[in-house]
Amino acid sequence: MNEKIILFSIGSVQEYIINSRNLKDLKNSSDIIKEIMLKGIEFFKCFEGELILPNLEVDNLNLLKNDNNIPNYFIIKYKNSEYLGKKLEEELKEFYIEKVEKELEPDNKKISNEIIKNQIKSTFNFYWVETEYDDENYKKFYNELYTHFDAVKNSKKYSTLEETGKKCSICGEKNVYFKKNNNNNKINCFIGKNLKENETLCISCYFKRIYNNKNLSTNNKNLSTAKIALSCLEENEKLKKILNQYNNNNNNKDLYEGILDSKDNIDLPNYYCIYRLDIDNLGKWMSGKYFTSTENKNFKKYQQNLSLKINKFFNKIKEFFKNKNKLDFLIYAGGDDLLAVLPVSLIYEFDNEIFKIFKEIFKGEYSKLTYSKGIFITHYKTPLKEIVRVSKTELEKTKERFSKKRIDRELEKDSTVISIMNEGYDSRSIYFKNKLHNENAIEFVLRDLQKYFSESSSYFHFELENQFINMDDIEENNLIDIFMLEQRRLMKRAYKNKDNEFENVHKKLLKYLELNAKLGDFIDFENYFNLFHIVRKYSQLMRKCLK
Repeated sequence: MNEKIILFSIGSVQEYIINSRNLKDLKNSSDIIKEIMLKGIEFFKCFEGELILPNLEVDNLNLLKNDNNIPNYFIIKYKNSEYLGKKLEEELKEFYIEKVEKELEPDNKKISNEIIKNQIKSTFNFYWVETEYDDENYKKFYNELYTHFDAVKNSKKYSTLEETGKKCSICGEKNVYFKKNNNNNKINCFIGKNLKENETLCISCYFKRIYNNKNLSTNNKNLSTAKIALSCLEENEKLKKILNQYNNNNNNKDLYEGILDSKDNIDLPNYYCIYRLDIDNLGKWMSGKYFTSTENKNFKKYQQNLSLKINKFFNKIKEFFKNKNKLDFLIYAGGDDLLAVLPVSLIYEFDNEIFKIFKEIFKGEYSKLTYSKGIFITHYKTPLKEIVRVSKTELEKTKERFSKKRIDRELEKDSTVISIMNEGYDSRSIYFKNKLHNENAIEFVLRDLQKYFSESSSYFHFELENQFINMDDIEENNLIDIFMLEQRRLMKRAYKNKDNEFENVHKKLLKYLELNAKLGDFIDFENYFNLFHIVRKYSQLMRKCLK
C-alpha cells in the first residue's frame, strides 16, 4: 500500500476568532477550531497515520488530548491506495454540523437541518494538498506541498452565503435566528440562551456562545473583561464585601460589570490587558532557511525538534497560568502564536516569564529565533471585537516597522507594541525592540520608568515634547545631541538629588531613542514621547491595582 503525505489547514480562522462579543465567545472560538483539528488528526488513525508536524510529543494518535497545543494545520503521512483529502473535508464538515445540531437541541427543534447546514458550511474553508511520499526525500515533498498549498488557497473559491434579512449583531454576515426574548416582535427568531438585550445572533455565532456550556468550569462561564480587570484585587477584603452585596441584587447583569458600572466604585481597576505573541519568521525557520547545524543533517528531524521546542514553550506558559489557577486567562497557545487576557498587575510578571522561558528553550542553533508581542491595555467596556482586531493589526505593524536589520548584530522584527485604548477609542501606541542592553526592554519601560513616575510628579516630557515634536529640519545627529542635552537638563531638574538614579535612566533613554525612534534619517518623536504618556497611564492603573 502506497505511503502518502497530506498538508491540511483550516482557513478563515482569524476572522472567526475576531467575531467575538465577549471572552466566552473568544475562548470558545479557539476551542471549536482545536476540536475540529483534533478530529482531523484522529481521522488518520485507521490509515496508520503518523503526525509529522506539529510535534506534540505523542508517539500514537490515540494519545492526543484536547489540551494539546493544536494549531490550525498539520502534516501527516498515511497509508492508503487512494487520496483522502476530500473525504477528510467532508467528514470534518459533517462533524461540525453535527456538533452544532447537538448543542441546539432540545430547545430549537424547529430549525431545519437544511438551514443549519446552509449557515454552518460557509463558516470555515478547508485547504489540503497531498501526494505520494517516501521518507528519503522528505524535504523535497515538504517544499512541493507548500508550493502547491499556496496555489490551492489562492484558487479555491471562498464559501459564502447569500441571504436576505436582518444580519447577526456580531459577524454582520449571516441572518439572525436567535434573540434574548420576545420584546422585539419585529424580529422573528428563536429564544436563545446567554444573550444580552437586543443581541440577535446567527447560528454560527450562537453556537460559539453555547458551546460546551455544560462542561465549562464556573470560572469560564463567568469570564468577563470586568472580572479580568478586577482579578488583581480578588483577595482584597473591600472587593469581597462589594461582591457579596452585588451578588444578592445584580438584576441579571454581569456581577463584575455591575460593580464597575457603579459610581461608588470609580477607584477600582477598570482596565485589563489583551496580550498577543507571534513567533517571527517561523515559516522560514521551518523551511530550513536558517538550518545551519553540521551535526543534524536530517531535515525532518530538524523540523520536528524545532516544533517540539515550540510545543514545550507553550506548555511552560500554560504552567504559568495553572500555577496561578488562571488557566481560563489563556485563550489559545499553539502553532506560532498566543493570545491571553491579563489584569494590568500581571503584565510585567507574565512578560518577564515569557522572556525567560523563550531564552531557556531556544538556544544554540535556535538562538536567533525571535518573537514579537503586543500588550494592549484597554477599558473593560471597549468592544472586545474591536480590540482583538486592533491587536492583530498593531502586532503586524510593529513587525513591519522592525522587519529590516539596521546593524549587523540586530535581529529582524523581535519587537513589542504597547497600546492603551480608553473607552472612547482614543489610543496611544509605542513600538520598540524587545531587548535593551541585551535585557528585556519591558524591565526598563514597565519597571524603571514606572517606578520613576510613581515616585515623581515631574512632567518634564511635556515641556520636551512641545519643543521637539515638530522639529525635522535639523541634521539627524545634531538633532539627537541637542535633544538629549535638553532632556538631560530637564530630567536632572526633576530628579533633584537623585543623581545616580537619574544618570542610569537617562543613559537607557538615550539607548532606547537610538534603537526605536530612528527610522532611517527620520526621528520618530511621536513614538518616543508616547513612551512617557503610556508609562504615566500604566503607573496610574497600577496604583489602582495595588490599593
